[in-house]
Parts: sequence; structure tokens; C-alpha cells
Amino acid sequence: MSALLFLAADFASGADDAYARQEGQRWIIGSAKVERVVALEDGRFILKSLGDRVTGRDLTATAAPGDEFFFGLGSPPERLSGASGGWKLVDSQKRALTQGEIELDITLERNAVQVTRSYVVYPSSSIIREWVTFKNSGLSPIRVIEPGFLNLSFRLGDPQSLDVR
Repeated sequence: MSALLFLAADFASGADDAYARQEGQRWIIGSAKVERVVALEDGRFILKSLGDRVTGRDLTATAAPGDEFFFGLGSPPERLSGASGGWKLVDSQKRALTQGEIELDITLERNAVQVTRSYVVYPSSSIIREWVTFKNSGLSPIRVIEPGFLNLSFRLGDPQSLDVR
């Protein structure tokens, strides 16, 4: 009986470990296993870190901040990204979902383009689901070309220590 209570208590604590919090214009999204930090700094929306909380390792491959989204705009297309600068915070909302997941939506605007970057962190896992939504907030039509948001490189550690057999 005590083993069953222990398992139930462990399961219950895992259901509450997903989190998303805002500290100024910096957002921390994570669980007991993973943590992602994004920030709006000087008009640039960037990935600051992606960490494995179990090992304590930062998984981002370079010291340079990463783009959280990118797209072409107009004809010929001008490449814009979160790191391009000129972005202003419109809104940031967090909500709990039905199975303990936490969703965070961060909406930014530059000229007549609104970008909403969404994240869902799942409790007791290393999964952070993410997507981006583009919206024309102006009066004139715009053409968004080749939008994207999954442009990550990971640091795997010392190449000599990797075993890919």
C-alpha cells in the first residue's frame, strides 16, 4: 500500500512541474527536465538558452543568440527575424491547459506585422512544443515569404565522446 501512495505522490508532483514565467522582457519556459529562455532585448527577440535541467548542460551550440522566427517580406523579399531588431512587445499571456501543460504566447510587432510565438511545455517531460503565427496588423496587404522558426543547432559535447554505433 505504501508503494502505491509513493507512486501516486510522485505522479502528482510531476503534473505540477511545468512552468512559464516572465521577468521583465525575458521569459523562462520549462519543466524538471528542460528549460528554454527567450528575451526581447533592444528590440531583438532571441533564444538566450536551452538547457537540460537533468545534466545542467546548455544545449545551444553557439554563444550567439538564436532566432526565434524568420521570414521574408515584400518583393524582393527582405529577410526579417526576431534578431533583426525593431520588435515591440504587444502582449504576453500564459495559461494552464487540461493535463498540466502550460502555454505561453508572446506577441510582437514591427511595422504592420504581428508575430505570435507560442510554446507549450509538458509536465514530466523534456518536450516544449512551439509554433509561430503571422498577422497583418496594417491596412495594406503584405506578403510573408518562407516563414520559419525551427533553426536550432545543438552542442553535443566532445566529438571524441560520441558513440554513434
